[in-house]
Amino acid sequence: MSIKKSGIHKMMIQEFEYEILKNIIYYDSIMIIGETGCGKTSLIPKILFRYNLEKFIINITEPRRLVVINSAIRLSKIVNKKIGIEIGFKIRFMYMISRKTSIYYVTEAILLNEFLLENLLMKFSVIVLDEIHERTINLDILFGLLLRVKKFRQKNLKIIFMTATVDLKIFFKKVSNIRVMLIKGTVYLKEFLFSKYNIKNYLIVCLSIMINIIKGNNFGNSLIFLSGKNEIYLLKKMIKFFINYKYKNIINIFTMFSSFFNYYNYKNHEVIKNALNLFLSTNLCETSVTLKNLKYVIDTGVTKIKLFNIKKNISFLKVLLISKLQTMQRSGRIGRSTYGIVFRLFKYEFFTKLDNFNNSIMQISDLNFLLLFLKTVGVNDYENFDFLNMPNKKNITKTLENLFLLRLINKSGKKVYKNAKILIFLPLGVIHSNTLIQSIIFKCNYNILHYCPFIENFGFNINILTYYNKLKKSKIFFPLSLKNIFFNGDLLAISSIFMIYKKIPKKIKKYWIVKYNFNQKFILQSLKIYFLLKRILNKLKILLFYSKNNDTIGFSIFYNQYFLVSLKIKKNSYFTINNNLKVYTDSNTILKKFGLPSILLYVNLKIGIKNYITILTRIKKAWVFCIKKNKYIYYRL
Repeated sequence: MSIKKSGIHKMMIQEFEYEILKNIIYYDSIMIIGETGCGKTSLIPKILFRYNLEKFIINITEPRRLVVINSAIRLSKIVNKKIGIEIGFKIRFMYMISRKTSIYYVTEAILLNEFLLENLLMKFSVIVLDEIHERTINLDILFGLLLRVKKFRQKNLKIIFMTATVDLKIFFKKVSNIRVMLIKGTVYLKEFLFSKYNIKNYLIVCLSIMINIIKGNNFGNSLIFLSGKNEIYLLKKMIKFFINYKYKNIINIFTMFSSFFNYYNYKNHEVIKNALNLFLSTNLCETSVTLKNLKYVIDTGVTKIKLFNIKKNISFLKVLLISKLQTMQRSGRIGRSTYGIVFRLFKYEFFTKLDNFNNSIMQISDLNFLLLFLKTVGVNDYENFDFLNMPNKKNITKTLENLFLLRLINKSGKKVYKNAKILIFLPLGVIHSNTLIQSIIFKCNYNILHYCPFIENFGFNINILTYYNKLKKSKIFFPLSLKNIFFNGDLLAISSIFMIYKKIPKKIKKYWIVKYNFNQKFILQSLKIYFLLKRILNKLKILLFYSKNNDTIGFSIFYNQYFLVSLKIKKNSYFTINNNLKVYTDSNTILKKFGLPSILLYVNLKIGIKNYITILTRIKKAWVFCIKKNKYIYYRL
């Protein structure tokens, strides 16, 4: 392996405290470019909190939910204040704030929702946009909206941009009179070890490096960046299998990816001092998540990104190469407290050819929510809106077609219907929000409300088929027959199961969860989401109606999601009318117990070597002829 070394910088962000404060006072727009590990996320909010003499409300945005929680907790410890009082946070389905809160961390989507309540954001005096180099869709919208607010509020609003590095030309074109500050952090000596060859099977190489570290007694906390959850679990099993028995008690393995339950498991286990603590992570640990005493970082050079195919009209996850900026972020996890080594599993020549900055995902993302949100806040002229990067025109046209099919806008795209202005307040996806609101026509929105928390609760995590088999063996009496609960598919089964769970006495609930192998944390989190959605619907003065007729509920789902229909080809294979793909049904669907119908409605489409549809609902042929207005299915049948 070839070696590249970096020097030592002794300058810290505390030395710039006076200068940062002076610039905040004299300038309305500030760009703080700080090296990884200099303390941007924790120390700059501390400065703002300390000198917040007039008790203004300071809003700090982060790109990820877990980073929001982690940053708020860390700041509360630094300033010695209770979380939820002076320091708070707010994310989707969860918040800890009070009337006394002066600084609170939010996700970018939460700050966007504030525009729906108040266009000029008068309650905020300082807005901090952290990690702007990540270039998310929400950040691009926020940037344009904040520039509009700045024109009206002038000197009453301070905007602070924070990043490790960024293409300044983009910002200079959009923002006038912006003050740029460059801050170096305390960095110990690092060694960068590049591979002699470009490695394809990087899991084997990661395993080999870890074994050599352990056998050489070069103990130190290690961080490995992988593309996704499946790779993390696979490498964890490989390490446990290949490492000798005598070393098993010394190694402590943590898995870290974007899941609340996984994150809490990490927080509940203490990092052992006299052991090798190994962290297997996605790109979650690239920014704002501090892991103490790291000595080794293994950079595989890949990441997983959600892409949108305009022609096929589908979103899917794809493993892509990282940028030079991301390699810098990953290497910045070490060298904060001691000497460190970065293993880069690619050639140095390959590294020099990587893109300098992260590409904007605006060109390759689903824009349904973005365009609907902008139309709701009164932005119809997309070409003159201050996007950091303008979306693809073909993507905009296709998105407007989708919104028309959802009955949210008219055919010309100029008029926004009333239900669109209501669903934008719901913390759900556009499709399920629309289904929940439109189902009031069929008087079954109470039933629809019961499956929404499970679909939106960070992924679907219930095996309906296992539950059915256990329920069939037990002798428990239910007011409804099992066939009536499960025959129409997964969505209606989830709704019925959740309603049954709510009726079970508290003393029996824990026993019920254990008996049928449900995840207790997942169920409790879904219950919180249910009550949150119910409160929002009450505030919007939407009445809830319960229906006993499964056909009515099934037709209501089909009426609002008819573009997600698939037609049967063979026993287990179907053809999706929306994107002309051959797909296979999920092995865990309950419909296999009662026979697969000729027409199915799916919620998730998984793209791979074989395409799979999951969370399925039975559709009757007669229902198809009730959708005459849009003529969407007829063109394809």
